[in-house]
Amino acid sequence: MPSLKLPHNKAARLVINIAAIVGWYALLRWVLIDFFYDLIRWINPEYNVFGVIPTVIDFLVIVIPIAMVTKYIWFKKSKITTSMDD
Repeated sequence: MPSLKLPHNKAARLVINIAAIVGWYALLRWVLIDFFYDLIRWINPEYNVFGVIPTVIDFLVIVIPIAMVTKYIWFKKSKITTSMDD
C-alpha cells in the first residue's frame, strides 16, 4: 500500500497539521464525547461527568492520536536496517 505523499514545504505541512488537529478535536468533542456523556448521564443521573476518569479518557482520546498524526506529518520514518548498497 503506497504511503501518503506529503508536501516538502513546511508551511503546507503546518496547515495540514493544524487542520488535522482542529478536525479531530471537533469530531471528538462535538460528536462522540458529548454523545457518550449524555448516554452516561441517561444511564446513571448521579454520575459525575467532571471527574478524574473522564478527564483522563478525554486526554488520551484527544492527545494520543494528535501526537501520532503530528509525528507522521513532521518526521520521516526511521529505518531499522540499512542495506550495504546504499
